[in-house]
Amino acid sequence: STPGGTISNSTATGAVTAPAGVTGEKVGGLVGQLYRGTITRASASGTVDAPDATHVGGLVGYADGTESNNRRVRTIRESYATGGVTGNEFVGGLVGTTRNETIVHSYAVGNVTGDTAVGGLVGNHTGTNANVTEAYAAGTVSGGTDVGGLIGTTQASPTVESAYWDTETAAQSSSEGGTDLNTSQLQANESL
Repeated sequence: STPGGTISNSTATGAVTAPAGVTGEKVGGLVGQLYRGTITRASASGTVDAPDATHVGGLVGYADGTESNNRRVRTIRESYATGGVTGNEFVGGLVGTTRNETIVHSYAVGNVTGDTAVGGLVGNHTGTNANVTEAYAAGTVSGGTDVGGLIGTTQASPTVESAYWDTETAAQSSSEGGTDLNTSQLQANESL
């Protein structure tokens, strides 16, 4: 992959499908893999259906913001996904896996289903420089292991701050990061 690049003011509305039995990775409603790139004011509303794939997200399948010195430099900002997402492992309503990537002022409201590391916003949030801030998830989240209302699993101590999930719609009482709110509390939160 060639590093860098910017996607801004973009919308994807079509469904993305990888039929059952087709294994693969990095499937997203707008982008499969974002490598040291930036996404600003983008959205995806179609369903992402890849039941046997890994790194599956409503907007981005796999987002890697790692530079050679391992510092965070890239962001997904002011973006959202509204379609349902189905995958196998590392499945998120917005991003399947973030690696040293920042997600800010973004949200996901589609239902998310997977087997392992399934989150309403991010399935696998990894890297000491990874950050989720001022973001939320409000879709139903279901799966086998490492399932969270906001984030399914974390690795290498990433940061999660001012990030929330709706416990009523998510049907999840826990997450690897973030704060649980009921629907009226989430709607009243002025930081989002």
